[in-house]
Amino acid sequence: MHAEFGDDPSGSAVFRTSFKRSFHVVDNLEPISSYPLLMGLDFGRDPCAVICQPDHKGRLLVLEEIIAEDMGLETQLQQGIKPVLMSERYLGRSVIVVGDPAGRQRSTLYEETSFDLIKRYGLMAYPAPTNDVDKRLGAVEAWLLGQRDGGPAMVIDGSRCPTLVRALDGGYRYGKTRNGMRKPSPEKNEYSHIADALQYAAVTAHGGMGEMIANRLMAPPKRSTRQRMNASAWT
Repeated sequence: MHAEFGDDPSGSAVFRTSFKRSFHVVDNLEPISSYPLLMGLDFGRDPCAVICQPDHKGRLLVLEEIIAEDMGLETQLQQGIKPVLMSERYLGRSVIVVGDPAGRQRSTLYEETSFDLIKRYGLMAYPAPTNDVDKRLGAVEAWLLGQRDGGPAMVIDGSRCPTLVRALDGGYRYGKTRNGMRKPSPEKNEYSHIADALQYAAVTAHGGMGEMIANRLMAPPKRSTRQRMNASAWT
């Protein structure tokens, strides 16, 4: 038996018309050397993450998902994100983390933002350009509908992103009202957190912010322009 998710006949799947498993999903997608990684991260009690990489062809490679269920961000960093980034597959690569701009709000208990916490674990972290759901979904749509050299603009590693593939293939859906009308925003379910993580990475890469940050990472350090002080000046 080879069972796969079929098209959602109700039309409520968010990416029903733009995502095609046979076109967008491959097995054993390898990261490109010398290019930074772009990690989209959803906050909350299910802080799922997805590791992406814009490549030299203008594609967005979706390399791996890191699923979290009912845990805090620090636990996810300790048990999920850091071990994956320290694996041989990613070791030594520059990583840029982008997440919900609401993560800039300080915790009432520790006076620390989600981005402060990520930086404390040695990762560069920035708010995504927007948290507008329409713009986020539009960015994912643009990647899914785009092509590069006759192939997809967004390429997903199906073996390392099974939950994300199921989300794009119908699990991530619009909710409905009591009278059967479609709600304007996707519903929160077991697929929405990894879908949100992808949206933060997609909207960052689509808007060029990821390239700007990557250029900063790869630029040589600036030399100090401060003039040397003669030792006699101290006497």
